[in-house]
Amino acid sequence: MSTSRILYLNANGLNRTKYDYFISLLDSFSLDVIAIAETWHPAFLEKINTPHHAISSTNTRIPGTTGHPLGGVSILLRPADHQYYRYSISLDAVTLWRGQSILTFAYYSPSITDDDLTLLLNNLPKSTLFIADFNITLTKQSSRKTVLMKHMNKHSLVQIEPSNGISKLDHCFAHPSIPTSCEMHHQYLLPIRTDHPALIVDIDLPEPVPPSPDSNTYNLSLLKRSDSCEGTKRFLLHLYRELSPDISRQLQ
Repeated sequence: MSTSRILYLNANGLNRTKYDYFISLLDSFSLDVIAIAETWHPAFLEKINTPHHAISSTNTRIPGTTGHPLGGVSILLRPADHQYYRYSISLDAVTLWRGQSILTFAYYSPSITDDDLTLLLNNLPKSTLFIADFNITLTKQSSRKTVLMKHMNKHSLVQIEPSNGISKLDHCFAHPSIPTSCEMHHQYLLPIRTDHPALIVDIDLPEPVPPSPDSNTYNLSLLKRSDSCEGTKRFLLHLYRELSPDISRQLQ
């Protein structure tokens, strides 16, 4: 086992300046994973030529429509490290596999209904660590909180509260058998316009092992549901049109 350090921050829209700042953090600090929430799915991430590996959740905007797509999560890994992870992407979430450890990072907008949130959570793998901007205040009772806590209890995940304060909307959950700690770091806000303090999470993960061939996967489980919401339909359409010829073959 070795301790991995994860930075999670709501960026309030990811542009090239913010991206370069995150890359500098990844290169200059002892960070293993950077998870950026509410990226708004910037187009430059698909075109940028960099050795750093960016993995992004699905863009739900229908091609040809106007306005920027809301939400979005992107994961940054160091060039030497991304080979040790498998990943899957889904609507509003990215999941990393490292050995038996499963790390999920997500962003759920305030406009998502309780039913849609339940659908999205149920189609995620059983995670070792789950960090997200849930847009839920856990100190207050709400139907949205009930949905979230039902999911976490089902998968035996407990809240890891920051040791130096209370995080209002961004929350960390982990399996109690895995040593995990969490802190809020306000200094990472300096060049980033956002009202969310960064979360720094330290978690014990297995030592990396060489990856197996063709280890990347996509989450196609939403296809099996006949009661898909409109966002799910957009997600499947985007997968079919944009992401991979392999997916097209799987959908046939």
